[in-house]
This record gives sequence, structure tokens and C-alpha cells, in this order.
Amino acid sequence: MSFKWILAAAATSSLISTSSVANDLNPTERLLKEKQEQQEAERRLSDTQPPITTPDLDSVPTPPQETPCFDIETIELDTTFHRDLFDGITPKFENQCLGRNGISLYLKVLNKRLLQAGYVTSRAVLPEQDLSTGILSVKVYSGALASVEFPDTYQHSWRFAAPLEYGKPLNIRDMEQAIEQYNRLASQSVKFDILPGEEVGTSKLRAKVQEGNRIYGNLAIDDAGSEATGKYQLSASANIDNLVGIQDRLSFGGGRDLDQDSANGSYNYRLGWEVPIGYWLLSTRLTGSDYTQAVSGAVQDFVSSGDSHDEYLSAKYLVNRDNNSKLTTDVELRKRSRAGYINDTEVKLQKRRLTDIKLSLLYKYYGSAAVYDMSFSAYQGLDWFGAEQSNDANGIIGSDYRYFTASLLINTHFSSFAQKLNYSAQVYLQKADTQLYTLDWFSNGSRYTVRGYESKNTVSAADGWRIRNDLAYPLRETRTSLYIGFDIGGIDGEGASNYEDDILAGLSLGVKGAVSSVGFDFTISQPVFYKPEGVSNCCTLAGRVSLSF
Repeated sequence: MSFKWILAAAATSSLISTSSVANDLNPTERLLKEKQEQQEAERRLSDTQPPITTPDLDSVPTPPQETPCFDIETIELDTTFHRDLFDGITPKFENQCLGRNGISLYLKVLNKRLLQAGYVTSRAVLPEQDLSTGILSVKVYSGALASVEFPDTYQHSWRFAAPLEYGKPLNIRDMEQAIEQYNRLASQSVKFDILPGEEVGTSKLRAKVQEGNRIYGNLAIDDAGSEATGKYQLSASANIDNLVGIQDRLSFGGGRDLDQDSANGSYNYRLGWEVPIGYWLLSTRLTGSDYTQAVSGAVQDFVSSGDSHDEYLSAKYLVNRDNNSKLTTDVELRKRSRAGYINDTEVKLQKRRLTDIKLSLLYKYYGSAAVYDMSFSAYQGLDWFGAEQSNDANGIIGSDYRYFTASLLINTHFSSFAQKLNYSAQVYLQKADTQLYTLDWFSNGSRYTVRGYESKNTVSAADGWRIRNDLAYPLRETRTSLYIGFDIGGIDGEGASNYEDDILAGLSLGVKGAVSSVGFDFTISQPVFYKPEGVSNCCTLAGRVSLSF
């Protein structure tokens, strides 16, 4: 056996955690994972635009007693809508003596039910008739969509993204979904005017479109990296809206360290494409990272390196939307590969080939005082695409792993002493149902999780929880806010016994905002009651400066 292999074996033993499973998550990948999760949380928190409100029909009133009136035994509805839509209404007005006010009340209730269901252009009307027959006839015009008009200068297809069909009744929820799909793209803003159609009982939509630059992006510098693989990081991202003209978006980006030490460094990339189809949003993306770091070993110094490559395929479907909520399902297939090296010799114990599926329920509720965003996800390993088989001797779990995650995000505004304040909370939970690879463990202790700790002091285990709280004070006439944060989180299950304490808490003060196209976020934070070994009594400083284009 060559000395190179002996050195690799010795070095590997120093890199494997006290768990029976090798440490699969390199420092660069862990920070990227935490950063992406926090960016997604901020995106969810920023979505505070409530749905379009339609009137509620809480109960069906009783017809008034009046004279003169007509004995109405039967009510005939001439409508293309399913009669279940009007359940509970018509029977209350049959076998009644109805006068002018009673008939008007019946029409009012029918129209309110249509509005409640989202059919804003549908109307119930009373045609000419002889009420002495004991039959009341009502005509319901469906308000069928006759056309959708976009400006002649608009060069992209609107049909794929919109759940709008000619000849069917126009529903405000379909229109709302179409607008949301169009306005996903930052380069455009779309609004609709509802107008009468050319034929009686029909309607049409006329779009108002504001278009900007279809190519846009961001450059950023921060100190969020690991000291071992480059603390100062440069990242860049770009988007191309309507790449093929079907309301799609191509996004790509990457980052690398800015340190000059060639023995330590990191690099990452990402590429994604998403396409909306009615109530669906289909997407695919590729991500990857690699790192290199010099390690002082017991025998001699060596270079540790590793790389990761992930492929995702996702399908989101909006199940329901109403006056104050949205319910979405998400199915995501994920394929991951990992490799680790010692002096360019591959470490077999760190090689991973994994495939899993994620099933999620996403629920967003727009309350009168706050917006609540909830999610629940189940991850299940699959024996697909060459996924690993279990091998107890080598600490390989195999493909049959499973865990669950949940989150709750809260965003609310309130006033104190005539000053508007914003409070947001983020709650995260993870529970493993089987043994997990360490790359799926729950982590606490960084600027993206529990603030107050350097990334080298992160704790992680199979199970965990975290609560992040922020109270922001917007400065008037600016796009800048001062904020104070308090975070607390704990770990449990496999891996938790590796640490002196399984609960971290931190307090932070910061300022963030933007001036023109330059954004910034500077924070000073401090552990509250637990300081891992090596953490000084001083503070942790963090900063990020970005340029949008």
C-alpha cells in the first residue's frame, strides 16, 4: 500500500465525527444551505399582499312578510352553474308569499353567493313573467370570458401562465392567480380591467402592462464564509425573465472566496428555470459547491477538499385560495452527490449518492393584524438513480431514510408612540424518523440561524428547533431600518451528545436598508447564556453590501 493511501486513511479518521456516520456536510455547503433557507424565509415574509376580498354570505335571511305578495311554490333557475352553488338559498324562498322586497332579497342573496364564489361578472336577474302561475323564474348570466387583451407591444405569451378559459365564467380567483403568475417576474407589472364583452352576458379582460429590463441581478460581498475555506465571499446572481416568452424565468449565479490563500478556498454555483402553467409552477435547478482547506494532521499536514452536486425537479400546485388564505402543495425530487478528498485521493467513506422526494403542504393566512405562513414537509429517501445501499460496516445508511420539517413565519406591523414598528418571527422544527446522513442534520449557531456565534461554533444533530425574532424600527423618509433580534434554538437526537450544551441563544442589533441600488446589512450580536469553548466575551460582527442592476 502506498504512503499516499496510508496518509489518506489516517487523515480520514480525524475527519469522521464521533457518530457512526461520516461528516457529509462540508463547511461551505452548510453555510450555503443556511443562507438559502434564510433567503427563502425572507421572501415568504415579504409577501404580505392580501388576496382580493369578496363579500361573505354568512347566512340566508328569511323573506319578509309583506303585501301585496305572490304565492311562489317553485323557483326555476336558468343557469349554467352547478346547482350546488346555490344550495340552501332557493328552498328558503319556495312555498312563500313573496312581494317586491322578498323577490329583491332573493336576487340579492343569489348575487352575493356568486360574488362569494368569485364570479364577479355573473348576475342573477328577473325576466318578464307572470307570477300568478306560482313559478318564479330567474335568469343567471354567467359573465363568460369572451377575450383577454394585452397591448400590441407585449411580445410574450400570456396563455400558459393563466388559468383563464374562453367561454367559461370569469372567476376572480383565476384572474388573481394569473396576475400572481405574471408578477412573479420582477421585470413586469400586470393589472387587469374587467370590461363588458361584445355579447350580452359576457366579459373581457384588458391588461395594463409595465415592462422593465428583462435581465437583472445582484452583486454582493459579505463576511459569512468559514475561516477554514474563506471568510470573505463574493457572490453574483442574475435572472432573465421570459427567456422563451412563456412567463418563464432563468436564474443563475455563483460565489467564491476572496481570500488570497490558495490552500483554503470555496466556490459555489446554481442554475434554475421555472415555468408557470395555470395553478402550477414547475421548476428545475442545479446547485453545487466545492472547498479546499489545509489541515494540520497528527502525521503531517494535508489538504482536505470536497465537492457537492445537486439536481432538483419541483412541481407546486395551488389547491385553494379565498378571501384570506392560500393552500399549496409541493412535490420535489432531489438527487445529490458528495465526494471528499485527502491530497486529491478520494475518501470512500465520504462518497454519497442519494435520491429523495419531498412532499410539502404550504398554508398562508392573511389576518387582520398579521400574516402567517406555515409549512410542513416530509422527506423520504428513494432507491432511484443509483442511490446508495445500506452498509453498516462503512456507516452507510442507504436510501431508506426519512425525516420531517415544519415552519411558522409571522409578520405584523403595529404602532408605538406614533412610530410604526415591524415584528417578525421564524419558527423551525425538524424530527428524524430514521438515522440520517449528517448533511440533513439540523444546525444552530450562525448569522443565518441563531445569531451571536461564528460558523465554527455551529452545533448540529438529527433533530432540532429554532426561533428567530426581529423587531424593526423603520427610519422615516428612508429605506433603512434599525432592528433588534433575539434567537434561541436547540438540538436533540443523534449527534447532540457531541456538544457541551444543546441550546444556543443570541441577541443582535443591526441596521439594514438600501440607498439607490446599493443594499446593506450590518449586525453586531452576542451569545446570551451559552458560549461554546473558544468563544470570547466580545461580540460577533457581520456585514453584507450588495449592488442591484
